[in-house]
Amino acid sequence: MSDEIHLATSDVIAIVNALLNHNGWASTRQVQVLSGVHRDTARRVLGELARHGWVAHASDGDADRWSLGPELIAIANAWTRALVAEQQRLRALFDLAQLPPAGAVRTEGPCPS
Repeated sequence: MSDEIHLATSDVIAIVNALLNHNGWASTRQVQVLSGVHRDTARRVLGELARHGWVAHASDGDADRWSLGPELIAIANAWTRALVAEQQRLRALFDLAQLPPAGAVRTEGPCPS
């Protein structure tokens, strides 16, 4: 991966994390400060993310405001549901593995009289 692509990827992650940690609408300046990304880069990335539904955008005249968009939240919810389902499946397999095989003779502990 080239350094340029790596830097761009880390900028996107920093901006999404800044919005996630802000809990609500944030100005471009707030996103820039929270993410540590250059102002022009933050605006460019936020605009691109908004075009794809990952970030919601609102303008109140002088300032742009940003929040996590519906597409990103839907992806996160689907991912969380998949993780929970996998955890439940693995737990059921683990519980099944703890049962003795059908017809097994107990070999541990005191012998029943």
